[in-house]
Amino acid sequence: MDYIDYYVYIPSYQRYDVLYETTLDLLDRGEVDPTRIIVFLKDEEEYDKYVERGNLYLYEVVLTNCSNIKDTRNFLRLHQRSNKHKYVLQIDDDIEDIVCMGKKVEELDTLIQKFFMETLDRNLWFWGITPYQNNYFLRENHISTNLNYICGAFNGHILDEDRPEIKTEVGHFEDFYFSIGHFLRDGGVVRFNSYGLVTKLFGDGGICGSLGGKNNRKQEMAENAEIMADTFGKDILTITSNKWGVGLKLNSKYKSNGI
Repeated sequence: MDYIDYYVYIPSYQRYDVLYETTLDLLDRGEVDPTRIIVFLKDEEEYDKYVERGNLYLYEVVLTNCSNIKDTRNFLRLHQRSNKHKYVLQIDDDIEDIVCMGKKVEELDTLIQKFFMETLDRNLWFWGITPYQNNYFLRENHISTNLNYICGAFNGHILDEDRPEIKTEVGHFEDFYFSIGHFLRDGGVVRFNSYGLVTKLFGDGGICGSLGGKNNRKQEMAENAEIMADTFGKDILTITSNKWGVGLKLNSKYKSNGI
């Protein structure tokens, strides 16, 4: 296969300037086809605010009527399946750059196609990169297929209509849910460990905006961490602590045969 004709899904909430200044600018610089970009907004009120700030008419817009990240992520999965979009890159609305061993990626479209092809070669359906930009956390020329965290901010999904649909049951940590779900279903997830992303964690808008602030988000993190632990068990993940509150750590040695 010489070319992967993928779609780009961007869920956005209360980031009326940020979306244009970061993610859409990144995709434009990376020569990603704008006719394949879909921006997902909550409702007409949100749509009007985005239109006031920039050229949203250049892109397809879908209104989700979803008020939280859990329902939004599930809506995007359903949209992909309903529209038979085989290849979808899902990217958050505040991504400034993608880096490879600390160096900014210039040919983003070519790289995304490569990620999809590498995933197909491994007979898997879900790929991602590390959530870091620091070289300390990156591993040069390293691709893993074990149980690794695939961050929700930048990942690719290959639709297989014959495979069971995966839906997240939590809001915060939804990307952990999808990571585990695909690993258990498919027998692996692909992570390109030379690559990371540049973004501002816990920025205004987005999840924090939908939950009414950072303190509410921290509370949901703690509650959802317990739900995740109860759902998947200590053999798959453990609850950790970090500067934002609580986190999760996946057991990279866990084995799965897939379906």
